[in-house]
Amino acid sequence: MDKWIAFASFMTAAASVCAELSPEWQKTTPEACGFSCSTRTVVSGVKDGLMANQTAAFQKEIDDLSASGGGTLRIPAGEYVVSSLRIRSGVTLQLDRNAYLYGTTNECEYVRYVNKGDTAYSVVYAEGATNVAVVGEGVIDGRGRFHNRHRDHKLYPGWDDLYFQDCKNVRVENVTLRNASSWCCFFRGCDGVVARKVKIFNHCSWSNDGIDIESSNVLVEDCDIDSEDDSLVMKAREPWRVVENVVVRNCRLSCNAEHIKIGTESLGSFRNILVEDCDVACRTPKCATGGYLRVPGVMSLQTALSAISVFVVDGGSLEDVTVRRIAVGEGIITPICIRYAARKERQSPGEGFFRNVLIEDVKMSAPSASSVACSITGLPDKRPHDITLRNVDLVFKGGGRAKDAAQKITEEYPDRYPAPYYIFRSTFPAYAFYLRHADNIRFENVRLRVTDPDEARPPVVADDATYEVVP
Repeated sequence: MDKWIAFASFMTAAASVCAELSPEWQKTTPEACGFSCSTRTVVSGVKDGLMANQTAAFQKEIDDLSASGGGTLRIPAGEYVVSSLRIRSGVTLQLDRNAYLYGTTNECEYVRYVNKGDTAYSVVYAEGATNVAVVGEGVIDGRGRFHNRHRDHKLYPGWDDLYFQDCKNVRVENVTLRNASSWCCFFRGCDGVVARKVKIFNHCSWSNDGIDIESSNVLVEDCDIDSEDDSLVMKAREPWRVVENVVVRNCRLSCNAEHIKIGTESLGSFRNILVEDCDVACRTPKCATGGYLRVPGVMSLQTALSAISVFVVDGGSLEDVTVRRIAVGEGIITPICIRYAARKERQSPGEGFFRNVLIEDVKMSAPSASSVACSITGLPDKRPHDITLRNVDLVFKGGGRAKDAAQKITEEYPDRYPAPYYIFRSTFPAYAFYLRHADNIRFENVRLRVTDPDEARPPVVADDATYEVVP
């Protein structure tokens, strides 16, 4: 497999992680491979109208196109109901402006097309396909607001808008995705993904993610994501899964959970990840629960857990991650969260590691929404190391008093969700960064401010951790 991200060494003081698209990668992109050079284009003959599920008619046209060597199925303006519409190899699904694909609200009409993990249904999907795309200025609307996933005190499977499983050369461009019952757009086990100028609004359920990445050789750029749960998240849910060579850039992200997240599901490995030039802020009030109001200092439902989160807590590994040039706006409970731990019920065999993370050129334009500090924490036998924060400007709400500064954290809580307050149920003895069981943490030109004039905690506290401050 061609490597299309090159990272400079992280191990010397003068070096920094540097990720660039190489000329070799261009040879493997869908565009360079002649992808979507259609043998023929078919305009769908399916009539619009919301009365009946029209999957069968669309599916026949897709199957015929694929069997004849591939091409583009163009969906003209109109309203259509579909469920588990499967894109075959060589087929591009083009949604014209004012073309709407609505997911059926009857969960029995969806096909359980995979039996791995908790995502088993989708409005549109591809599995084991090569050279597939969803493009155009139309809309896929899952109508998830009509599906109660949380009934009878149980969590029932929901459906995504788009799902790609074990595909090669995938492109999603310009389309609008909204109102999924579950996650909105999921790339799982794919090799070669381009998601460009995708617009997502997903606020029907507390589990509504934006884009989920569990693939390699991925480019996500110029996307607008507003989601109830995580905005853009990378996962490795099997021990053998490697999520690598991922670039995310020039995106506008808004959510009520974590905006840029690597983990939490981390049985496998993450390496060669670059996220850059993104804007994050919480712009839409939380619709599902009021749970965040229990976090000290939080006064509004329009809040998100974090701007940047890096979590390896299931036994996996992580190395060579860069997050840079991030503008952080309002409603962020804790700006930066880093955690290396071991959830008791989800352990991979072998030794994992957590190393070489660079976060640089991050600037907050509004104070954090809580009294809870950022944290870089591990366990006595699982220690994140070689983590650099460079040219970072953070402003904190504060609110800590003498008793908070004097508190001693004695329990490790390895099995709790890794967001800072969820781990320790504490504001931490520092107002900016709490470091625990971590090595070689480096602060270079980091500015930490607090708005509460009575804040009694120091900016940084290290508990069994080593760090260096460089002006």
